[in-house]
Amino acid sequence: SIPINFGADEPDGARSDVAGAAGLLGTANWNNLDLNVGGPQVVDADQEGANTTTAITVQWNSANTWSSTGRGEDNNTAPAGNDRNLMTGYLDTNNTDATTVTVAGLDEVVDPVEPYTVYVYIKGGVPGRGGDYTLGGQTITVVEANPFDGTYIEGDNYILFEGVTGSSFTLTATPTTPAGGTM
Repeated sequence: SIPINFGADEPDGARSDVAGAAGLLGTANWNNLDLNVGGPQVVDADQEGANTTTAITVQWNSANTWSSTGRGEDNNTAPAGNDRNLMTGYLDTNNTDATTVTVAGLDEVVDPVEPYTVYVYIKGGVPGRGGDYTLGGQTITVVEANPFDGTYIEGDNYILFEGVTGSSFTLTATPTTPAGGTM
């Protein structure tokens, strides 16, 4: 896997690095990335629990970063630890502009003609906001309903893009109801 924790410099300059097992798969080795715009940035892979150097790159562009807790909007009640940190900082929109993430060079770790799954963790500062998440020809609409309490709920705080192929992809989050689009 190529695990990426965006907004690791949140909340507001404090750190929310993921430094061990987190997420649905209990992935151990995470790339903790700061700032709302970056890349292409080389990222490492987690291969069966081992941190593996790669030439895979990620490039991202969003209006800003924000936090699901610690900035006056508390939408993350999970116990302290890596899962809470994973769901703390995020790439945010300005209520109108899309956020994009492009990952390239995946043929280093996957066969580009074989399907793979992209996991997208989602949590904004307040419930009730949402967005359209598009990868290739697939669009998934999400409206966050619940604060993150440490339990992963598909369609609320994570989504899956299954059957993805190719050595690169671009994920786009576009805010919808009333504003959102966070990853």
